[in-house]
Amino acid sequence: MSDANNAMMAKKAELLEYAGDAQASVFNMRRFEKDIFLNVEDPKKVDEYAGKFAEAQAKFSKELENGDEEQRRKPGARMKPSPGYQLVSSDLLEPR
Repeated sequence: MSDANNAMMAKKAELLEYAGDAQASVFNMRRFEKDIFLNVEDPKKVDEYAGKFAEAQAKFSKELENGDEEQRRKPGARMKPSPGYQLVSSDLLEPR
């Protein structure tokens, strides 16, 4: 293969890696959100899973930034802002 093809394949592989990491983070956020609902009667568990959700959300945001940065480097690329996944239950939980 030519150097140009190798470079293109390396970039595509990098983007696929970002996408896979982001997908795993979304799955984790959904799991932690579900765990909050399942343990809603135990404030310690709710706090524990809310913390884990926040960590997964921060990781997801970083992964989106990395992938978006790669896409913006393409000539003529137009990126739309990605909506963030928010913890729906945070509005339902009483402040501690």
